[in-house]
Amino acid sequence: LVPEGLHILGEELSDHQCESYIDAIDGLGSEERDKLFTALKKQSEIPALMNALAGHYIPPVPGGDIVR
Repeated sequence: LVPEGLHILGEELSDHQCESYIDAIDGLGSEERDKLFTALKKQSEIPALMNALAGHYIPPVPGGDIVR
């Protein structure tokens, strides 16, 4: 399922999208919510793509089904 439409490389999630993902996770404290929100808003796709094209390691980041 693609509830938000197709993803566009380099386009950041809106505040509403971030809050929707975070709200789907039970039992988070305010500090955990803030850290997760910051991680979701961080722009990491373009730098990761450039690292991959240069043959470098790409560290994992939040993505896919964040609730899972």
